[in-house]
Amino acid sequence: MKTSRSALAVGLALLAGTLATGSIAGAQDAKPHDGQAWQQRMLDRLQQGLGLSDEQVTAMRGVQDRNRDARVQVFTSLRQAQAQLRELALKGSDDAALQEKVGEVQSLMGQSLQLRVQTLREIAPILTPEQRETFARMRFWRRS
Repeated sequence: MKTSRSALAVGLALLAGTLATGSIAGAQDAKPHDGQAWQQRMLDRLQQGLGLSDEQVTAMRGVQDRNRDARVQVFTSLRQAQAQLRELALKGSDDAALQEKVGEVQSLMGQSLQLRVQTLREIAPILTPEQRETFARMRFWRRS
C-alpha cells in the first residue's frame, strides 16, 4: 500500500511538471520552424555575452546541428509520453499503469539531460577558459 501511494505521489509530482511543460510544448507547436530562430537568438546572445568570434559561433552552430535530430526525437517522445501520463492520471488509471508511464517519462527526461550534457561537452573545447567560466554562470530562461 505504501509503495502504491509513493508511486501515485511521484506520478502526481511529474504530472504537475508535465502540465507546465505541456503548455510550453503546445506554444512551440504553434510556431513551426521556431527552433532555428530560437537557436539563432541563443547564439547571438552567447556571441554578445561571451565575446565569441564568428568562427566560434560557426563551430557551436555545427554542434547544435549535429545533435538536432536526436533532440527533436527525444523531445517529441517526451511530449507524447507526458500527454499520455496526464490522460492516465486524469482518467483514474491504476497505479501500475501510472508507474509504468512515470518510468517512461523519467527515462526520456534522462535522455534529454544526457543530450544537453553531450552538447555542452562538445561546446566546451570551442570556448576559452574565461568563456567557459562565464557560460557556466549564465542563466537561461524562456521569455514570453
